[in-house]
Amino acid sequence: MQEYKDGILLFELTDKEVWSKAVSDSAGLANFYADNESKYMWKERAEATIYSCKDAKSAKKASKLAKKGMAPSEILSKCNAKDPLAVKAETNKFEKGSNKLLDKIVWGTGIHNLENENDRVKFVHIAHLLAPTAKALKDNMGQATSDYQNYLESKWIDELRIKYPVKVYDENVKRLYN
Repeated sequence: MQEYKDGILLFELTDKEVWSKAVSDSAGLANFYADNESKYMWKERAEATIYSCKDAKSAKKASKLAKKGMAPSEILSKCNAKDPLAVKAETNKFEKGSNKLLDKIVWGTGIHNLENENDRVKFVHIAHLLAPTAKALKDNMGQATSDYQNYLESKWIDELRIKYPVKVYDENVKRLYN
């Protein structure tokens, strides 16, 4: 019963000193994040649109429009006028190493053919390459909160060790092994 009681007390103390504090202390989290910003970096990214076309003919038409600098929404409306599933597009900022199709090409702005997938012809239009930069706190809240909790727990344990130094009684330890 004593172990159960001690476990509940430890859980409540840890919740108060670490878990709840990390969630409710937004200023402390922001300061912690700013001090450790170099740990939270984007890799090189590409601002790109991946096009998935039902056949080579629709891919050629979409590619030609993309080369002219037409917006993805305009390309979709022109290519999908007769068949709404002829061309699909996904626009995003893709981090290097996060997309298996993009990892197979040499990164550079412009139009690049991709490997066909599920009987669809694919290509990508890379508009911009983005250098590695620090992530905003809102983009990395889960990892930052977890790291802040670990920091608070470490700090709390250090304070406890100063307040309650550990004493090892060597004679008693030797008796345990005899």
